[in-house]
Amino acid sequence: MGKEIFEILRNEGYTGSYSNMEMYLTKKNLKIEDPKEIMVKRKDLIKLPYKSVKEVETISKELHEKIIQRYPVIEVSIYILYPLQK
Repeated sequence: MGKEIFEILRNEGYTGSYSNMEMYLTKKNLKIEDPKEIMVKRKDLIKLPYKSVKEVETISKELHEKIIQRYPVIEVSIYILYPLQK
């Protein structure tokens, strides 16, 4: 999807690089959908071991599952740290 946006912008006269466009979209909190790419803010990831997924507003259950699949160490940290917060 990001490459399609880039091509549209190029046709409209954009002369910048793809990485500049990507950085702009990231700052505007827009996501380029790519099945290999998961974009989550660090501060939201840090909340996961201390709060349930329901309490972290920016992470849906589906996104949480994708994060766990891609980064199993996060699941381990949640398993270890979450009970300590109760």
